[in-house]
Amino acid sequence: MWTPIETDSLPFIPRRWRLILSIILIGMALVLAGYSVLALSDLIGLCSPDFRPRQGISLKPFLNPAFPDHLPWVEYRSSNPYYLYLLGAMLLFGAGVFLSNDMPSHRKSPIPWKAEIILALLVFLVAVFFRFYLSDRFPYGLHYDESTNAMIGNDFLDEWKPGAQARIHDIQDQISSKDDEIQALMNGGMTDDDPEVIRLKTERQQIRRQLEDVQVPVFTPQGFGKATMHMYQIALAMKWFGSSIFSIRLPTMIAGVLGVIALYLLLRLLCDVPAALLGAMFLAAMRWHVNFSRVAYDAIEAPFIITITAFFFFLAYQHRDLTRTPDPEEGEVPLTCRWIGFYWLKWVVITAPVWLLSGYCFGLSIYSYKPLYLFPGFLGVFLIIRFIIQRQMLRWNLIGFCLFGIAAYFCAREMLEFRREHPEVFSERLNMVSILNFSEPWKNNWGRIWDNLLVSYRMFHIRGDINPRHNFPYAPMTHPILGALFPLGMAWALVRWRTRLGLFSLGWFSAMLLPMVLSIEAPNVLRSICIIPVICLWSAIALRQFGLCFLVLAEDWLPGRKWLSGTLAGIGWAFTLFLAVVFWRGEYQLFFRDQLPKPEPYLHYDAKFVDMARFVNDQKGNFYAVSDANGHNSLKLLNKPGIWKNHLFLQQELPAQGDEDIDALYIIMEPWNRPDKRRWLEWLYGPEVQGKDEKDPFGAKIFSWFRIPADIKMKHRGFSLEVADASGEQEAKILPTIPSLSFDPGDMGLSSSLVLKGKAMWVIPEGRQGIQRFRLETPDRFTLWIDGKVVLDATGTSEAIEVEKDLLAGAHQVEFTLVRSGATGRTQVLYHSPGNPSFEDFGGEQFHDRGMLPDGLRMSWWFGSRRWQTRPDYVWVDPVINYRWNPPYKFPFSFRWEGYLNCPISGNYVIGTEAWDYALVEIDGNKVVESPNQRDQKNRYITGTMELSQGRHKIRVLYSDDIGGGEALRLYWTVPGRGREIIPEEALSY
Repeated sequence: MWTPIETDSLPFIPRRWRLILSIILIGMALVLAGYSVLALSDLIGLCSPDFRPRQGISLKPFLNPAFPDHLPWVEYRSSNPYYLYLLGAMLLFGAGVFLSNDMPSHRKSPIPWKAEIILALLVFLVAVFFRFYLSDRFPYGLHYDESTNAMIGNDFLDEWKPGAQARIHDIQDQISSKDDEIQALMNGGMTDDDPEVIRLKTERQQIRRQLEDVQVPVFTPQGFGKATMHMYQIALAMKWFGSSIFSIRLPTMIAGVLGVIALYLLLRLLCDVPAALLGAMFLAAMRWHVNFSRVAYDAIEAPFIITITAFFFFLAYQHRDLTRTPDPEEGEVPLTCRWIGFYWLKWVVITAPVWLLSGYCFGLSIYSYKPLYLFPGFLGVFLIIRFIIQRQMLRWNLIGFCLFGIAAYFCAREMLEFRREHPEVFSERLNMVSILNFSEPWKNNWGRIWDNLLVSYRMFHIRGDINPRHNFPYAPMTHPILGALFPLGMAWALVRWRTRLGLFSLGWFSAMLLPMVLSIEAPNVLRSICIIPVICLWSAIALRQFGLCFLVLAEDWLPGRKWLSGTLAGIGWAFTLFLAVVFWRGEYQLFFRDQLPKPEPYLHYDAKFVDMARFVNDQKGNFYAVSDANGHNSLKLLNKPGIWKNHLFLQQELPAQGDEDIDALYIIMEPWNRPDKRRWLEWLYGPEVQGKDEKDPFGAKIFSWFRIPADIKMKHRGFSLEVADASGEQEAKILPTIPSLSFDPGDMGLSSSLVLKGKAMWVIPEGRQGIQRFRLETPDRFTLWIDGKVVLDATGTSEAIEVEKDLLAGAHQVEFTLVRSGATGRTQVLYHSPGNPSFEDFGGEQFHDRGMLPDGLRMSWWFGSRRWQTRPDYVWVDPVINYRWNPPYKFPFSFRWEGYLNCPISGNYVIGTEAWDYALVEIDGNKVVESPNQRDQKNRYITGTMELSQGRHKIRVLYSDDIGGGEALRLYWTVPGRGREIIPEEALSY
């Protein structure tokens, strides 16, 4: 037995008047809500007066929601507009309750199948348009999470290469062999503590790690831990269409379109065709859903998985809704053998596969976005409640539930096994973003939950997500049409909670709102993305109920005039089409005209790296590229392999290297366009090569670039040469650069009595530092200095001289002098560095004829915290201390700068630092400034004063970054009588 819901809730008021009252309440609610929103600003208007006295305000927001451009979305709790909005929302909800009570829930509104196909195709095309239109241009760039997903997918392509599967099987056989050996030892009486068993287990674990490197996992710890289903999809798209922004985002665009189709199927199954078309119409262009359909996040798959699982589940689910009075004329169907046989044939052929398909889709939820981990919980609660109110449900669907569970388990078992073996990796991201993870009293957490509930409530109509990647900052998440309709739909769901759709949608909305309510970043619409279909579903139901309201009123007032039903239905469809155009146009305007083409999304999507990749792809000829930003995934994905020199410091690729037919392209990225990088390039290759700037679509500089032609590169490779008469009577003359110190002055057409001087900057690459062996053969007097210290000194002898010197990786100043007094022959300097098999000419691509910068401070770098007393890992010269680091620098690291500070006048100097972590400045051995290594002092300006006389003073600067994500270190001074400035290059020397 089952009991119908009482529809005559107010018997003393006729139904027609209750429906009219509901319509009046809805109108009042919309007026109050619109008034409260419009009252936030006096800047909106088209000079057309509305219902408010002395206000030149129009209803533009309801027709074109581009108005957030002018609307200052501010906090306005405890203000009159806020209370008016609350009152409007309560009236809207109350009207929805009245309307839902009086509407016949079982009434269907069929339309011709041809019209349904045409309208469904139109909605499908709109969904495709909103997701594929300008997909290679908007959103700008590739966010770091997108590029990380794509890089993981790119790595997965290796599994599909020939030989990869054979390698996997070979490693699996090795693991099986180790298992057999361990089992044999255990059967022989050994225990887990025996050394031989421990050794075999260690070897087995090492082999398993090799398997993890070769085999594609179901979960990756990269990006704070992610399931890899979405990365497989990206890998497949890149395999078919190449590595591009379109192919990287193609899986999410397809998932967005499939989500629209799934919602259409679900509403058509549980409601009727008009509701299905309305729900798909709203979801097809809903800005919230469209935004995440156009970025390569796995989040957009989550609402699709819930919707398609629900469709297959309810398609197979045997039920009876409790909102309709049974027809007494409906008799019992006799259970004949023929009927029973047909029923089981249909069940085996159709229903059972649908149950399996539903379970498989349900199992996919564990491979997708983490909020789907709540899906089993709310589905279980739904089934428990249905069982309580309808005990026959279990008997009707017992076999189906078993099939559902079996399919779900076999789909999810790999991830469940991973969860069992790696529980900490699986939940790492959840612990980072949940407010419940903080070690604070529960009272404070409950306060945060309440605040997040309020924030979540108002994000639909008042103030949405601030993140430019998620939303037009601060704009409400729903279009005004949806904002007015979905509270009515929520009221319908509460009234009709005994129905499948009502109960399921309430559980869906409540469960999937939890990730945002428990988040530290509310409102974060990415974490609440799963509620989007519910909003569209409720809005569709509300609009359908609103249309039925007018049909019922017409039938009550004008009984017997059935021809009016067709006329009213036509008017209703025309009005719906008008709403669709308004809704689609409004979402298009706000998304494509106001949200996407703005500087904020450009910045937040890391578009500057994509522009850099496109710039590199547009370059012609043979070249290689160097930049401090070359570790970004966008460059690895969009540029051809091998074009980037992968170094953490741009200086490690100075001077320009490579063969004599290849150019060098140096790119200095903003905001890391430090003056020292540009200064070095201008010092080494200017004025022959001038730097040029590239700008973003908004006119801001994003990077500077220097392309060093191969002939200029080769022209400066080696040692500068200056010749003078031995008597000193003639002026010195500049000669062409020589590639190495193996030469004969006679072959250069020089006299037998001369003085040759030369210099070069020598950059020792990492891995070649250490003991350098030098070998000299010369008939002349020859002296070689490195960093101002004599290394080789010969007076002219036939015997070779060999010496050793310990040198660090980095830049060194090399100078030499050759004095010839009538001798003839060849001077040859050879060197042998660690890693080289034999001696070679002292010259090559690590040498540049300009030498070191004459001014600046000598810099030493270490990988590690506060390692200033140990041997440096790299040395250089910085013209100024004006650093801003960017990934992929390794942390922690330490720096030391040493040299002299040249004071122009005597007086009281103010020395200041702007440091991300610990910094210390000493002048003449006295501490002047010290920045503590505290996380709350990042980039805080700290000063110290010192009385300094005119002239040179010894200066030392120490810096250590233990925090990571290093931002900046800048060294300032305030000269007496002047303003604050970065200490300039001319005031520093070494």
